[in-house]
Amino acid sequence: MEKTKEVEKKYSIVIHNVIEYTFRVCKKRWKLLQNTPTYPYKIQVQVIVVSMTLHNYIRIKTQDDNTFAEFDHHPYFIPD
Repeated sequence: MEKTKEVEKKYSIVIHNVIEYTFRVCKKRWKLLQNTPTYPYKIQVQVIVVSMTLHNYIRIKTQDDNTFAEFDHHPYFIPD
């Protein structure tokens, strides 16, 4: 039982890190997410979903995107 909790905790940390990284990339990629005006919660969710969708689409369709290449090599890269 103790081992199961330990494994669960490790997975939770990994998932948290992936989510944090994803949001950091999207906030750097999409300026709209950096200083967003206050929108209703439903609109905020839609903005995040759209930005993640665009992120995934570009990632799949574009093999030589400069911003993604920079993030792959330097995770703390901040685009202009």
